[in-house]
Formats: sequence, structure tokens, C-alpha cells
Amino acid sequence: MSKGNTYADAGVNIELGDDVSKIMYNAAKQTWDNRKGELGELIVPFDDFSGVRSIDVSGLTEGTLMNIGFDGVGTKMKNAEAIDDHTTIAYDLFAMVCDDAVVRGAEPVLIGSILDVNSLGSGDKTHIKQVNQLAQGYINAAKDANVAIVNGEVAELGDRVGGYGSPAFINQLAHQYISTNMDVWNWKRMRNLSAYLSTPDKDIQKIIFNELKSPEREFIEAADKMRTLNYNWGAAVVWFANKDRLFTGNEIKEGDYLVGFKEEGFRSNGLSLVSRIMPKYRGEDWYFREGVSGDKTLGEEVLTPSRIYTGAVVDMIGGYNKDPRVEVHGVAHITGGGIPGKLGRMLKPSKLGADIDNPFNPSKIMKYVQRLGSVEDREAYKTWNMGQGMVVATPDPRGVIKIAEEYGIGAKNMGKVTKNPKIKIRNYGAQQPFSPEVLVFENN
Repeated sequence: MSKGNTYADAGVNIELGDDVSKIMYNAAKQTWDNRKGELGELIVPFDDFSGVRSIDVSGLTEGTLMNIGFDGVGTKMKNAEAIDDHTTIAYDLFAMVCDDAVVRGAEPVLIGSILDVNSLGSGDKTHIKQVNQLAQGYINAAKDANVAIVNGEVAELGDRVGGYGSPAFINQLAHQYISTNMDVWNWKRMRNLSAYLSTPDKDIQKIIFNELKSPEREFIEAADKMRTLNYNWGAAVVWFANKDRLFTGNEIKEGDYLVGFKEEGFRSNGLSLVSRIMPKYRGEDWYFREGVSGDKTLGEEVLTPSRIYTGAVVDMIGGYNKDPRVEVHGVAHITGGGIPGKLGRMLKPSKLGADIDNPFNPSKIMKYVQRLGSVEDREAYKTWNMGQGMVVATPDPRGVIKIAEEYGIGAKNMGKVTKNPKIKIRNYGAQQPFSPEVLVFENN
């Protein structure tokens, strides 16, 4: 009688999945004290990773609003997969959801996430190490954002999830290898390699492997070393706000100062363009080549984690129920669309513009990628943050800068809000001095 099919045959390891869920649950538990004594302190009737976790909202004052925001890390995870370092990806995830929430004057309180993976591995080749790295980042990022992780989900989706070292990635490399090496003399060798990669039967793979020649065996062994945890990670944040203190854009006044918060990396935006440029000009192994700083690889530099500005901004504006420490009229989170897109969105309701004559310089790795890919300065400022991850509109720049520095955030007065609705930016892009000194963007 033939052996029946199992869930494991379909690529889902229930026992390993439970182990991973426990790792992430134990990490989440370490974030619960972040909201102790505040709205968001968790009530846990019984301690179990599939149990009930809730918060008491009975004491909320009239005019308190609640909402949920969603976002994900995007393609930056491919970089983490390539260099096998997942310790900081949670910073990118939390920055995308929490820093988006404070743009509206809200206070992020709770987070839940969905981690979709290709496979958690099997036997003695599991991805527990990578999951532990994600969990450690989970704890650290939640502390930075002052949120509690309330729940999460981990699912094995097989080929629905790709990435560096995934079966689809390996098959693409194999196709290139076979296309390059195929000729009338070795077609049988290439056929055997193709057969090895296409069969799911491990016993048959062993037989074929023994028949492979040395170059094809070396290819298989190198490919096996590339295999890692492939995943997509998204999150939802629950936030609260006072309806009378929401930012609508109409609070911004002509003459308000624009304070920029320094960002050292790409955050989690524009990485698709990076992934297009780098292999084209530095090869598929670009991740491991020497970086521009000299002490890191290019892959490590591109993986620079997003700075989470939430804690500082909530402190400035008072969150949903505390007194503000400084007067703030608006906040722009500089992600996809860059300064023109995100600052422009903040200014559009007031029909005002901006004159940014003192922005931060883009990071060295950002200018390197821009120069390597011949990306025009104007396009770069519409794609990447170009050195500032957040911009705050305020009549009191000194107060904003003081609080930002208390949180270790580099901040400076970078310009002013203007009656002219256009956005003007002093250009520090990589194409200088061969492009305009000031870039002008319409904000209709």
C-alpha cells in the first residue's frame, strides 16, 4: 500500500510552525510593559500564544478617536535574505505603520503582524535562527515606538513567497547556468541538472546528484547555501487620537518653520529601484562587495534600518490625552514619493508651499546608488527620502529640535512654509554640479 500524503509533504510543518509561533509570542510578551500604566496596557486572562489579549477602553474621554493603519516592509527583505541578517527588519516594519500614524496627530498603541514565509525548513535545516533574529528586532523596535505587540500570525505559503535563495530564485540561476553551458557535448549534463531541480522527491534527487558532474554538483551545493528564510512581513497598528487635535493640513501657516529629522538609510522605500540598479552594475553578488563606508558591505549599507520617529513626535504633540510640549502644525513622513510627494500632501489642504534651503545631505550609499544608476536628481528626490525621514511644521523650531535630540534624532531647521504653493528644494543630489542648484516641484 502506498504511503498517504501528509501536510508536511505539501510544505507545511505544523510542529515547527508552533515552535515559531511560540518564539514570536514570547517576543511579543516582552513588549507588553511598554504600555504599562497607559492606554494599551494589555489584559491577558490566560497565558497562551493563541489566547485572548485585550485592552480596557472604558475610561476614554469624549472625542477620543481610534483607527487602524496597515503597511509592510516591501522588497527590503530581499536584502536581509541575501546577507542573512534579519535583526533590524522590524524597525522598517514599525516605522512604516507607526510613523504614518503620527502624521495625523495620533498615538500608536498596539501592533499585530502577519509573517508569510516560503518555508520554515525541515529536519536539521530549519530557519529558527532567522526567526529568532526577527523576534529580537520585534522587541527592540516596539520599545522604540512605545507600542505593545498584541498578536500575530505566521503562515507557510510555499512558492507564493519568493526572494533571495528561494526555489524560484535558484531556478532562475539554473536557467542562466544551463543556457550559458548548453552545447552538443554536454546536453545530458544539463538535462540531469534540470531533472534534479524539478523533482520534489528527495530519494530521486540523491540518485540524480550521484550522476552529476563536478561543475553541476558545485552549482547545487552553492545554491543550497543560498537558501534562507523567504518572507513577506506586514503589520497593522491601532492608534488613538483626540479629534480636536488631529492634523488636517489646515493648521499650517505661512512662515511656519520646517524641521527635518535625519535619516541615514533608504527607510523602506525606493528599494525596487535599488534592486534594479545594483545587480546591473555590480553583479548579482553586489550584496557582498565592499561598501562606500569601508567597514560594511553594500548589502549591509542598503539594509540600514529605518529610524522610528514616533516616540519623539508623540512626546511633542502630547499623544491622544497629554499636554503638548511644543506647538506643532503638521508632520510629513518622507517615504515613497519623497519630499515633493509627502511634504506636498501635508501642505496641499492649506494651498501653501515650501522653500527648503537647508536640507540634510543624502546618505553616502544613497548617492552611490544614484550615481551608479544615473538617476537624475529630480527623480531621486521623488523616489527616496534624500536624507530626511520626517519633516515637522512648527512656529517653534528650537523646541522641536530640542525634543528630537532628547531621543537621539538629528534635527535641524531646513526651511519655511511659503505662500507660493511650489516646493523648492536646495539640491544635494549626486548629479551636482551638473543639475539645477534648486529643484522646483509643483504642488497642485
